Amino acid sequence: MHILTISPEYAARQLRWLIGAYKLAAHHGGFVYSITGIGRLDCALRSADGPLNSFVNGGCKVGEPADVINDYLCLSGLWTMGMYEALRTLNQKLTKEAELDKAHPATVDVNLLKKKFARVRMPLAKFESKESIPTDYHYLSQFVNGTNGWGWVIADKTVIYRNDLADEVLELFDKFENTEISLLFQKQLAKQLVGPESHTA
Repeated sequence: MHILTISPEYAARQLRWLIGAYKLAAHHGGFVYSITGIGRLDCALRSADGPLNSFVNGGCKVGEPADVINDYLCLSGLWTMGMYEALRTLNQKLTKEAELDKAHPATVDVNLLKKKFARVRMPLAKFESKESIPTDYHYLSQFVNGTNGWGWVIADKTVIYRNDLADEVLELFDKFENTEISLLFQKQLAKQLVGPESHTA
């Protein structure tokens, strides 16, 4: 039984999420569970990008239910809201550490990415725009396909793509120190990347 279907080509990407989860565990053990799950959902949504594009562009069969579109939109929104909460919690913990003269170099980066997620999270969860950006829409009714997957039209001529948000999270992980467990996954990732059939995603 599989609740999430993940293409083998995203195996390396899954490992990057695991590495990030165990890096953040140094700040709170709860990140292991939440980030691992959020990472698996990211890989599942990536795996669905191709089939969804085919479906939307006429690849569906007659009588095939259109629920797949609603499911994709719903899971994309839940992914974004979940990752926002993880970033918000991490930002709080890093802020407290900074107050104890233990400032982490990535504190500013975490806060900036949290604010970017908020531009999608606010209208999705609260049907409000971010107060500091009044030109943003209060409600996200347009979901568009671009060169890097699907994204939300958050303001006039402004789109934020879910895949781009996920990529920025993975880049953020690179700014955190390894733990003993994340190092093990790092070694496993290195082996995959030098393999003949590996994909960096």
